[in-house]
Formats: sequence, structure tokens, C-alpha cells
Amino acid sequence: MRACLIGLCVGGLVAAACVTPARAETITGMLGAVTCGERCYLLIVDAAGKSIWGLCEAAECRRWAQDHQQPGPFIGTTVRVKTRPGYGQVVDEAGNPKPDFLLFIDIFFVQP
Repeated sequence: MRACLIGLCVGGLVAAACVTPARAETITGMLGAVTCGERCYLLIVDAAGKSIWGLCEAAECRRWAQDHQQPGPFIGTTVRVKTRPGYGQVVDEAGNPKPDFLLFIDIFFVQP
């Protein structure tokens, strides 16, 4: 399986790099952006400055999407996300497949 790290997820697709993970992993970094509609997409910026977009399936993200909230107060905070091996297929409004997204299955807010 393959994951594409996405440079931009709003209004278009820009695949920056693709990787093949061996197993589930945890990513720690700053929550750089959250975009929610029916589902939420998170941008995590790791310590090396790498931007990692993912489709969030964590309970918090499902609540944000259900409540049509944009969790602005959390932007800039440190988070740890757990990923799942395997990736979700995402389609746009016209039903066209988008590149695979990394799935974030848990999100933990790290206390300073």
C-alpha cells in the first residue's frame, strides 16, 4: 500500500511525496490546519518541518464533522496522532477518486 503526503487539500490536489509504511505509527507535531465537511482532514507539521495531511477517523474529528465545527482553538497545539496501516479512498463531489490519504485513527492533545 502507498500513502501520498498531500501539500494542499482544499480546492485541488497536490501530491508532494509517496511512502510505503511497514506498520502503524505515531506522528507527533503541531496541528497546522483542520478542514472539516462530511469528514475532517488534518495537517500535522512534524519536528523536521514536514507537512503530513491525513483523513481523521478519530472520535474528536467525527464530532467536529457532525457538529460542522472548525476547531480553530486547537490550531498550533502539539498533537500525537496514531495512524493505521492502510489508507482511505476519498472521492470528490463529482465522484472522482482523489489520491489515497493517510488515516489518523486517534488524536491526543499533548500538554505543554
